[in-house]
Parts: sequence; structure tokens; C-alpha cells
Amino acid sequence: MTKPIVPDEPSSEEQFIDMVNHELKSPLATIKISAEILQKRNQQGQDLHFSESIEKINSRVDYLASLINDYTDLIRIQSELLNFKDEICVFSELVYESTCDFNFKFKRLKFEKYGITKYKVSVDKERFRQVILSLVKYIEKISDACKKISLYSKSKGDFLIINLRSSNNKDKKREAGIFEPGKLTSYQSKLWKEKTELRITPVFAAEIFKHCGGKFSVLYNKKAEIICCFTLPLIS
Repeated sequence: MTKPIVPDEPSSEEQFIDMVNHELKSPLATIKISAEILQKRNQQGQDLHFSESIEKINSRVDYLASLINDYTDLIRIQSELLNFKDEICVFSELVYESTCDFNFKFKRLKFEKYGITKYKVSVDKERFRQVILSLVKYIEKISDACKKISLYSKSKGDFLIINLRSSNNKDKKREAGIFEPGKLTSYQSKLWKEKTELRITPVFAAEIFKHCGGKFSVLYNKKAEIICCFTLPLIS
């Protein structure tokens, strides 16, 4: 008689990570509920300044919750506890599924997509959406003057190069060219500077794209604009 298969119990380390995630998020839930109650009391948004303050509180709470997820998942990756569900998918469909609600989520920002191809890549769809969402929140937080975020891509050899770029001008046209992680030309380096970011979200993004066989880096310019550059191997 065969023994029934018993699922592996979470390790003590994984249980600790889950506990930390829960403990860090609990106060945020209270703040979020309190903000919603206050907003309801501000009947029909009569006090515009009050409504803007509540919206800012909600935005910061969402950013912190996203940061906690990235941090705990980063610990899981480094401890080899994070399970990836990689699958081959069409990049244009992946981007649509991951960003279709962004213009609703980020009311202050205009989100646009350019040159999104039908090449195939192998990724964990849930982790890809998590990274893109976290990077947009990260850009919004770092670049207060940001009015537009553009995502665009092109193929080069065996890789797909993707840029997530902020702009301080809502109507500014996309600049020509696309930046590859770690490969700035001498002309580009005069306009943009590549920095090693020790912030949670870029480090988490770098680990995710490393798992996929790609690379990640962050660029800044003097206008406080940001470009997140990453690559994904193409699947033939």
C-alpha cells in the first residue's frame, strides 16, 4: 500500500518571512482603512486639499506595501525559497496583461507603450507584473515631477531590450534610441549616468531578470528623469 503524498511543510525560515510580511503590512491596512473613512466624511470631495492629502496617503501606503512584497520576495530569492512558474509567452500579450490597468492605478501619470513586439520570452507572468508595477511606483516616488512613463522595446541579437522611462513633460515625444543595460555610448553617458542602486526595488528587479537570463540597470539625468533598462532572452 502506497503512502499518501504529504505536501512539504514550509521551512522555519519561510514561516519567519511570512510573519515579517504580515507584521509589516498590518499597520498599513489600518492606515488605509482610516484614510477611506476620512474620505467618506469629506462629503463628495468638497475640500479639494483634504482629498489630495488622502490620495497622497493612499499612494504612499500602496508604495510601502509593494516595497514590503519586493523585500520579502528578495529574501526568498536569496534564500532559494521563491518558486518561479516560468512559461513561454508573447511579449506584447505579457505587457498588455501586466499594464492594462496602469492608467487607472496611476491617475497622476500618463502611461504609454511603444514598439511592443510579438517576440516570445520565458518569464513568470506574476513576477513580471510585480516588477513592472513596483518599478512604476519606484519611478513615481523618486521622480516627483514625473508626468509620463513610457515602456518600449526592440530586439537585438538573441535578446529583447526593454526601457521603462519617465518624463517630466506629459506631451514630450519619445527620444530616439533605446538604452541597453551596462552599455552606454560615450555620447549617451554625457546625458545619462548609470548608478548602482542600493534601493530594494531595483535590487529585486535585477534578481528577477537575472533569473530570466537577462540584465537590469538604472539611468538618471540632470532633469531628474529615470530609465530602467532590462533585457530578456528571446525564445525561437
